[in-house]
Amino acid sequence: MRAYAMIYALFLLLAILFASQISLRYFGTTLDSSSNFYGSLQNEFFAKSTYEIAKACLKKYNFDYCKEDAITFGDFQSSYTIFDEKDFYRIEIVLLHTNPRNLHIIRNFTNKRIKK
Repeated sequence: MRAYAMIYALFLLLAILFASQISLRYFGTTLDSSSNFYGSLQNEFFAKSTYEIAKACLKKYNFDYCKEDAITFGDFQSSYTIFDEKDFYRIEIVLLHTNPRNLHIIRNFTNKRIKK
């Protein structure tokens, strides 16, 4: 009789461990995806800010002075390179940041155009 009680207790313990492992994995994945979404949204805002900085630089200075630059917004690293095309300037924007929750590097690459 005692052996059956020990076996039942072992099965109960294994069931509790299995359920807690599944719930921890589920909530951890949910938090990772939500923090990655937040980082991607922030990347979009910083890409727009970097574009505006490059545009203002082109208006104030010439193409050779503003050809490329790197900017840091806190933990976000942004850089742009301007290419001289036929009728417009093409701006290539690269943003990088590390997600503090899971240390994944989130990247954002964007190309914009400015008329000459």
